[in-house]
Amino acid sequence: MKTKIICLIIAVSLCGNIAVAKATKATKTHNELIQNKLYSPLIMASPYIGSEPAYDGSDLIASWSSTNEDLTILQQRQQVENFLKKSGAAPINKPLLYLSGNVEGQVLKQQDYDHQVTSSIDLSNVELDLLGEINSWASTFIAFTYDDTCSSVCVDRAFLTLGNLNNLPFYGSIGQMVIPFGIYSNYMISNPLTKSLAKTKQQTALLGYSKNNLYASTYVFKGDSHVKNKNTINNWGTNLGYKFTIKKLDADIGVGYIKNIADSLGMQGTGAADGYFQGFANDNGSGSDHENLQHQVPAVDLHANVTLDDHYHLINEYITALQPFNKNDLSFNGKGAKVSTMDTEFAFSHDVYDKPSFIAVGYGTTWQALSLNLPKHSLMGSIGTSLWKNIVEMIEFKHDINYGHNNTSAGGGSKPMNPEGVHKDNNSITLQIDYYF
Repeated sequence: MKTKIICLIIAVSLCGNIAVAKATKATKTHNELIQNKLYSPLIMASPYIGSEPAYDGSDLIASWSSTNEDLTILQQRQQVENFLKKSGAAPINKPLLYLSGNVEGQVLKQQDYDHQVTSSIDLSNVELDLLGEINSWASTFIAFTYDDTCSSVCVDRAFLTLGNLNNLPFYGSIGQMVIPFGIYSNYMISNPLTKSLAKTKQQTALLGYSKNNLYASTYVFKGDSHVKNKNTINNWGTNLGYKFTIKKLDADIGVGYIKNIADSLGMQGTGAADGYFQGFANDNGSGSDHENLQHQVPAVDLHANVTLDDHYHLINEYITALQPFNKNDLSFNGKGAKVSTMDTEFAFSHDVYDKPSFIAVGYGTTWQALSLNLPKHSLMGSIGTSLWKNIVEMIEFKHDINYGHNNTSAGGGSKPMNPEGVHKDNNSITLQIDYYF
């Protein structure tokens, strides 16, 4: 649901702009006002598509997937231009600034591997998104997020995009973004294991292509991990995907490749306890640079999202390293770790008393990822609804199963992680409410 990408339309005649409606007493459409120069929008909040906005806020910018955000922006603009052309309206030639965001709160109760029970109340996410459309070819996107660990606001993503899909199928982007390796779609509150392992955010230069449901991109960036020279552009990747419809079935399938998966957020920082492998970005108490690897480790991603009859949803994603790490960089049972992960989810969505709702179950697993502080198996179930407009309420139950007691794993000179003496299961229940605007 969080990653459901629905197009936005600039025409406020479809958006139902309240301020304009009051000012004109609903006598003129947005397009008429633009053509007559009576009203020219500069700032828009909560952009929607269609005359009936989605009740659960799934068509707001804040609900977009952070993967392929630049392509999503271009696709929205393409539909805007097509709509205006079809309706006979003049194109909008002034810069526009869209504002959107979300606030997320959680209540969590957890029983960890030591069977210690903890609970917390947390403002788990705050995000403010700014989408600036400079002209018909150029746009910029900035996402501000709140870090609850230090009560500060930071720029999470910011990039420039140049392209117009109605004139040219190629486009380019540069800036800090989530690189298009993996899609990480899910219906859960918790991140899928694929995202926990492989999501990568870097300052990137990207060249993309999109035409007739086929999309592709290639990108380069200077990764934090390196083999010899850390001051050069040393990582790159590519992805290819295709969307198609057969009767009532909609599908999005794709494949991705990255030269070095060690630059992922899940490998740069694991969140493990002190003394264990805390990620390549940490010295793990040794005082040495663990970003200097013996060799790079390429990885591949395979994913498929399928929807049948608008109600049945299947998500499957598999990510694997193509070769093991050197055992001095990341090991599993005394050998170099060849890390892999998979996430599979099934969801059924339907309106309940006119409120969009869903129920979902999921299963995730990892291979040789003990040092990355990830479980061996993860079983999940969630239920969600929207009792009020632009607000989503969810509850999730999660059951993690740890690696066996005969497994050991280490990384970057840390002490070996061994589940010995620890219970194999970890249970949690989470209540979450999301406000979208």
